[in-house]
Amino acid sequence: KDVSNHVARHTDDTLREAGFTRMASLPVATLALPCATFENYLKRMPSRHRSEFRAKLKRAGDIAVEFRDDIDDVYDEIITLYRATRDNRKQSYEAFDEVPEAYFREVMRQSTGQARVMLCRIDGRLVSFNFFLVEKDRVIGKLLGMDYSIARERNLYFFNILAVIRFCIENGIGELQTGQTSYGVKLRFGCKLERSWVYFKHRGIVLGALFRAIGPRLSFDAVDPDLARLGDKAVYLDT
Repeated sequence: KDVSNHVARHTDDTLREAGFTRMASLPVATLALPCATFENYLKRMPSRHRSEFRAKLKRAGDIAVEFRDDIDDVYDEIITLYRATRDNRKQSYEAFDEVPEAYFREVMRQSTGQARVMLCRIDGRLVSFNFFLVEKDRVIGKLLGMDYSIARERNLYFFNILAVIRFCIENGIGELQTGQTSYGVKLRFGCKLERSWVYFKHRGIVLGALFRAIGPRLSFDAVDPDLARLGDKAVYLDT
């Protein structure tokens, strides 16, 4: 699932020889951050976006940010925010984008320090969390949860992305992978899209042949409303 174009170049022949076929998955939004400071990042943005980001950050001046590698004491609050975000999503791919509610705890326990959570509070109240993995040269954004009673009023989605961008820059991490949703918004931050693939096979003789025939004609990206709205404005890494 979600084999990047870069990886597929090295694995496609082997997987096809093993009987797999592939269909296009949703592209992954990736942001390169060759910036010495967060201010340098903002200066790289088109002036209209730079002004917008500064205004949103100013309105979010009272949001307190905390980075954690242990969330046991706030787990119930995190799950509540995760459910709210799951229920408010515009597009659902069912089992392809669901995680069990024990996911956050188990990943943090087993990740040997790579999994981090950013908590955002207003007057002590938890209003959002951002769950991500930290690699040597890349941060991989995984899941975000928000309090939707104030999310739009306080621009929590924008604030979360900008706060993680700041985290990357301040820790010398040159790439942020922001996932497979809200493409129109993420392109405003400077992200580009990397194509990805789902490989699959059916072991039956008849159905296996049928799946291999129709699989390449199916794709998640063809039915995603954000990508449809972007059309030719979507910027891909391999173009």
